Amino acid sequence: MTIPETETVLDGVEVNYDEFRENWSGKYKDKFKDVIQDADAETLEYITQICGVDLEDTNHLYQDIFKNRNKCILLYSIYRVVSGKKLAVRDLGEKRGDDVVKETEYRYVLKQLLQGNHDFIYKIEMYSEWSKHSDVYVYEVESQLPSDYRSQLEESIQSIASTLAHRTKSNYYKHNPRDTIEYKEGVLFNISRQTSDQARRDFTGTQRRRNLSAVFFEIIESDNKVRIATSNTNIRNVLRDTLQDELDIYLFDLETSIESDDVNKEVFSDQLTADLDDVSGNRILAAEFKRTNIAPSSPIKLSKKSYGRDIRPLIDSLVPDVTSAEVDDLSKLWLEVDGQPGKINFEQSIEAGFFRLDTNIDTQRDRIKEKFRNDFHDQFGLPPDKKIPLHWVTGDRVAVISSILKDPASYNSKTYPNQDLVSMLAQTGVITVGQATPHSCMECGKRYPNRTDECASCGGELELVAKYNVPKISKVGVREYLKSLFKREGIEYIGKRTERVYQTKYEFLRVHGKSSVVDIHLNTDDVNLTENAVELLKKSLNPVVVVNPGQVKNAALMREAPVSRLDLAEIIDRDLSGDLPKDHITKTVHEVERASQQRIASNAQSAYTELTKARKSPSSSDSSRFEQEIFHIINQVVPTAQQWGDKRGGNISDGFAELFFKTGQGQYREGITYDAKFTNSQKFELDSDETRRLRDYVYRIIRSEEITSSKTDLSHFIIVTNAQDEGSMNVAAKRLNKTQKWDGYPVYMHVEFLLALHIGFNENMETIRNNSNEFQKQLYITLNDGSLYQTELDDYESYISLYGSDVDRLFSRFKENSEVSSLEIDKLREFLESDILP
Repeated sequence: MTIPETETVLDGVEVNYDEFRENWSGKYKDKFKDVIQDADAETLEYITQICGVDLEDTNHLYQDIFKNRNKCILLYSIYRVVSGKKLAVRDLGEKRGDDVVKETEYRYVLKQLLQGNHDFIYKIEMYSEWSKHSDVYVYEVESQLPSDYRSQLEESIQSIASTLAHRTKSNYYKHNPRDTIEYKEGVLFNISRQTSDQARRDFTGTQRRRNLSAVFFEIIESDNKVRIATSNTNIRNVLRDTLQDELDIYLFDLETSIESDDVNKEVFSDQLTADLDDVSGNRILAAEFKRTNIAPSSPIKLSKKSYGRDIRPLIDSLVPDVTSAEVDDLSKLWLEVDGQPGKINFEQSIEAGFFRLDTNIDTQRDRIKEKFRNDFHDQFGLPPDKKIPLHWVTGDRVAVISSILKDPASYNSKTYPNQDLVSMLAQTGVITVGQATPHSCMECGKRYPNRTDECASCGGELELVAKYNVPKISKVGVREYLKSLFKREGIEYIGKRTERVYQTKYEFLRVHGKSSVVDIHLNTDDVNLTENAVELLKKSLNPVVVVNPGQVKNAALMREAPVSRLDLAEIIDRDLSGDLPKDHITKTVHEVERASQQRIASNAQSAYTELTKARKSPSSSDSSRFEQEIFHIINQVVPTAQQWGDKRGGNISDGFAELFFKTGQGQYREGITYDAKFTNSQKFELDSDETRRLRDYVYRIIRSEEITSSKTDLSHFIIVTNAQDEGSMNVAAKRLNKTQKWDGYPVYMHVEFLLALHIGFNENMETIRNNSNEFQKQLYITLNDGSLYQTELDDYESYISLYGSDVDRLFSRFKENSEVSSLEIDKLREFLESDILP
């Protein structure tokens, strides 16, 4: 027994089959061999059957298998598809009535193929897309589904597709017979809305087609429900009406409004453990709990249904030692209410932020169903078949707030009539609430989201379809809310800053920590941390705290990145409750500051060693590392230092930093930029193109957002080099001094200045931390050739030269104007030389 050729099995399936075939011998053959080696006996038997190998008669198993190259490539392609859709395979198997345990998915799929289900891979792909669909609406069948609903749908599915095309004024809809998946107790259909010239279904394949969509609907007999998946409201409503007509049923939406007074979870817990003498009108026959309170925790089911006896005494004996009587710890409940039996599934959606008691009442009469729901609500304190805001049940608002912040539009007043929490968030300013007013043409039915004049297609009159509130995240509001918290905690806010990594601009709120600047990043949908960005942020930015109001595209990366995080949802929740600590953000800022200082010190230590080599023996040092090591030394001394250069796409200086300090005349914010120039020569030389490039750097910097969006001035352009002779620095200075709209100082900085600065910084680290304002002021004065104020230079070729001896003068002035700690410098130096300094 074997399976058909690749064209049949993988028809319409998204898999890199051509890639596997072209690189089979060099790359993928060994990978498939690993799959075979890891396979269990049954899987191996299926593989050999498909490849035409007799497992009992072969002495060279792998050689015989790999003789059938095409089948091996097909099997590996199937393995790759299944590996990415294991959960879908298990779910589909369960709905088909098969028990598919974890790590047996590949074996199950091969078995299905060998049993003749040759389009099973296609169905897995289809089911996977259905299971991932975010716009799924659930309708309950008022009465039972017709016993022959499957045959009715098979006969009328093309008619349903035609009705959709006609009533939605769209291009044709198409249903392929294999776009149907039969369950043990239900069925799943897909109707493709094909609007391009490529006759392929819409949920897979390359996305070069235009305006494509897939309309799914699923019927589950056991739940007596119909689920429709499409993001288009008009299509969903038309399909619901068409299904009602074809099957002669009525579908009603379970999403209904609810008030907080309708929910009392304490009553529910009391009912579960109530004395039988105090209970009337209901009996609990069975209960399934999600977990136990004893290790290892596992689900537990209690039942006396066959005896028709109430299990409350049994539940009471297990609470609280073995299990809990809280509503969010239950998964299922079987009971009788006034003699009417029913089952309740407890559905909890953290992502959507709701809790629902989904009823399955054993009756076809709507009146009895409604009486069951009402009586249950009266007796147990919770309304069934209603979406209850999750935090009303669990008491945890954080998950719901987080869900709202990630996708606020889905929490519109049409979908979620209860807007209490949305209103609270709007009061903080982190979200704004607008109004949606969709209109529909009275003639042709075309819909417009907010249009109020005539129809663009037929000129017909438009009528208002609905009016509802739609919240959305406000970046400005989040920024202002955080600034108010900074002020409350006494954190000094410097301003909004941006950092560009390649073509992406990252926004930061810059604050003062204990001894350095800390940047707080707003992680939003449009600007999300990526792996490459994190690597560059590690190297070049100040300590970073991430505030996360938006979607996280890579949650693992967020955890691994060397930054701390502030959960905006948690902050808002605690703030609304009045129990947000006064130092909540401060603690995180100090934490990331300490972690960053350790990293920066380690990098600076390594840089010191490399730069010493560059100074003494340029020919034996790594010139490609020169720019990076310069940054590490500067970054330890000036925490605001940023790496630019290649990171910003080139055509700009290697780095930028800001000096912040106060004097009697006010606050200084001085920007400095540097460019590293490594040479194997003793003499510093720049040709005319290079000096012109330096001038261009200045133009770009003074027009950059770092300068234009703040009160910072570009006060110095520093050239850092290992050349002993200043050579043509006067030529470079002349070019810089003639730059229009810039009146800063060119600076020639020999690498020995940075080496001496590194030693001096580590010797006086504690004093610098306690006097950071004075240190930054004295560093600025040193760059100014000993003066706090910049004056006009003597001539265009003038510049400032800095060597190791200038560091001695810097620290002499610093110590004279600082509160020096009692720690003796000699002891500190002895310690540093043994533990930190090279």
